[in-house]
Amino acid sequence: MADVRYLHRFHVLRQRWQMYTLLSRGLAGLTMAVVFTTLVYMMHGAWWWAIPITIMCLAALLLPQYSWKVTEADVIRYFNITYPEMEESSGLLLKPYEQLTFLEQLQAQKIAQALDAIPTPQPLKKQLRICALAFILVMTVSAAIGWWVHAETKRAVEENETPKKPAVVKENILPEISDVNISIQPPAYTHKTKRQQQQFNLEAEEGAQLLWEISTSKPVTALQLVLNDTAWIALQPANTAHTQWTGRAAATRAGFYQVQVDGKLSELYKIAIIKDQAPVINILTPRAYTIIDYGMPTRIALKVSVTDDYGISNAHIQATVASGSGEAVKFKEQPISFSESFSGAVTQYTLEKIIDLAALGMQPGSELYFYIQAQDNHRQAARSGMYMVVLPDTAQLMNIEGMANSMNLKPEYFRSQRQIIIETEQLIRDKDTLAEKTFQRRSNDLGIDQRLLRLRYGKFLGEETENNIGDDRLEEEHDHDHAAPNDAKDFNNAEKIIDQFSHKHDIAEDATFFDPATKSQLKATLTEMWNAERELRTYQPQAALPYEYKALRLLKDLQQKSRAYVAKTSVRTAPLKPEKRLTGELDKIIFPLRQQQAAPTATDRMAYALAILETLKSSSHLPDAVSLQVLQQAARQLATETATAPARYLPALQAIRQILAALEQQQNVPPAAVAIAEQALYNLLPPPVRLPQTGNATANISLSQQYFMNLQEK
Repeated sequence: MADVRYLHRFHVLRQRWQMYTLLSRGLAGLTMAVVFTTLVYMMHGAWWWAIPITIMCLAALLLPQYSWKVTEADVIRYFNITYPEMEESSGLLLKPYEQLTFLEQLQAQKIAQALDAIPTPQPLKKQLRICALAFILVMTVSAAIGWWVHAETKRAVEENETPKKPAVVKENILPEISDVNISIQPPAYTHKTKRQQQQFNLEAEEGAQLLWEISTSKPVTALQLVLNDTAWIALQPANTAHTQWTGRAAATRAGFYQVQVDGKLSELYKIAIIKDQAPVINILTPRAYTIIDYGMPTRIALKVSVTDDYGISNAHIQATVASGSGEAVKFKEQPISFSESFSGAVTQYTLEKIIDLAALGMQPGSELYFYIQAQDNHRQAARSGMYMVVLPDTAQLMNIEGMANSMNLKPEYFRSQRQIIIETEQLIRDKDTLAEKTFQRRSNDLGIDQRLLRLRYGKFLGEETENNIGDDRLEEEHDHDHAAPNDAKDFNNAEKIIDQFSHKHDIAEDATFFDPATKSQLKATLTEMWNAERELRTYQPQAALPYEYKALRLLKDLQQKSRAYVAKTSVRTAPLKPEKRLTGELDKIIFPLRQQQAAPTATDRMAYALAILETLKSSSHLPDAVSLQVLQQAARQLATETATAPARYLPALQAIRQILAALEQQQNVPPAAVAIAEQALYNLLPPPVRLPQTGNATANISLSQQYFMNLQEK
């Protein structure tokens, strides 16, 4: 038998090799699992995804064909390849010594001595070390990424949960004022609670109650609020030391105000008003104009979206039914309520309602006009546009009155469609008394008649599919391959030559009978005829009847569109007297001369003020006293604009007042204030009138370009 020492050595090497392979593949699978888990977590996934990902990665690397297993043949192959002194004979040491030949025994003794000199190998040790380092590196990077993602998520959650406070803008207040507290009580329709602020700049809802509580560092005699330079609110002392003052007002209009302490004015503070918006109504279904054809259900599915900034208190449908014709038209108006209850606290509703036209008393020929009206908590009402639903009267469609007196290109085709409808209704009534084959034959015949009628109308659109349709005799097929004999009269005839190489019949776009709108309606008519023919050919005349009525209605509309009326007009002028012509004296005709001193407008004053501000950039002194008056007038005009838009013009008003104060005290004008005031005055000027100017056309412009330029000018 084989030497036990060598068998044990080969067995130990095989187990070690197999263990290293298993560890390497396991570490590679764990590394892949960590990478995939990190990617999932970065996409806002949960950590528990690591368990299935790890199982899948390990299974993908370890299970296929058990590639991590090592056999004795692999160990022998390893020794033969790695150690040349084994002379490709490592397998002899595993065979029984008695079964070896003489030469094999000598070779086994030789390689046994060589094997004793070889240390125990450690295969895949380097690969295992690389896998372990990669696993540690990936774990470190993934932990850092996980910590960063967790910190960002936590910060985002804290920002969402914590209400954002508005940015506090530093204000310039009078030194006598030590503290201010303004309470804002929004009106009841907003459902908002009372809030307080420690700034003079205000932003409140329309109708809110404002309470100023101002503390002064020393006793003062009087404290007032100056609103828009036109109104005053006197604050009342709240203590005997005259250091606590209170005052109330209602936020009714936007503007600005100042605090006046013993005659000393503060800077300008804005009052911004948040106006209550009217409800917004959006009707999703049905369309603005809906026609319910014969055979369709007489129910309208209404879907409406109503939104408001503070809440909806009521919404309903205002419907009006018009019935009759001529002077006997009757109108019946009635409101229709929705099934939802309006609490006044919900800002958006999606309302649905099924309107039963039969329940409203509508009959064929009646029309329904309706709109949606909504009201918010502030009793502001809004209404949608008018929508219309029509039930066409089939009896009027069958009436041929007026056709003989009006211009009609194809009256027989209109009558043919009516005849098909009459015969279809008669077939439906006779269905129970007819045999099945007779019923199917008559229905199929009606389908053929409908097809013939459709093909006749198709010829108006340039279609040619049947040569004998609408004709009393059979025409021979035309063949463009066989041209007519040449004729001397047709020499140099361009149209004749083009006709030989072109086919101008089956192109609907080349038909020039009607305008594009009429073509479109004719195509829709052909579609309805095709649908009616399909139902008639499948022995379903009841299903074909709605399509037939719709085709007739479209044809009726085409007939009405063909009518035109031009009123006669005439002009009567005074008769001329030939004896007095060219006998007048021209010495009394003089050119009219009128002088008038036009007063400067507000635009002129603004432009003059801009010129003055431009001169102040280089000089701190005004040329004359008139310039100071112009700047004061511009300041008053700017104050008027600030009362309507304080957020936009308040800095400019402060700047121009700062300029006026510096000029009155003969000090240097701040350049920054001049730039702010100049920009605001420039925005108040109307846009300049566009003056005539030469075009950019060159002399080398082509004829086609000139043509399109002339089209654009017209």
